[in-house]
Amino acid sequence: MNPITIPMCQGLSYNQTIVPNLLGHTSQREAVTKMSFFNSITQSVCSVDIRLFLCRVYAPECVAGQVRHPCRSFCENAKRACEDMMNNIGVSWPHELQCSSFSEESWSLYPSICFNRKQKMSNIILKV
Repeated sequence: MNPITIPMCQGLSYNQTIVPNLLGHTSQREAVTKMSFFNSITQSVCSVDIRLFLCRVYAPECVAGQVRHPCRSFCENAKRACEDMMNNIGVSWPHELQCSSFSEESWSLYPSICFNRKQKMSNIILKV
């Protein structure tokens, strides 16, 4: 495990990551280079979740030795919210981030392995 050094991913609810990531990047430096494609998108208001989604792909959280990638529904929500804006600036949703490649939480043998905003919000509500 390593401290997160990717500027876009600092200040999240987790601060440690592991490489290689889901896309096979072997260093955070390599991930930063690939993430630069998304700079204008994350600064837009298309989705509050796009930054968190991207960070969970490029700098995933590791909990008790298990990497928590985004769940398919979390990917779909981020994509749905930002796809029109991306099309307007002439870019497509990247092939390597196709939501069908992510696990669906209900299909996962261990639901905590993938991250979904709803799970996080449920945890917050239950703690209050």
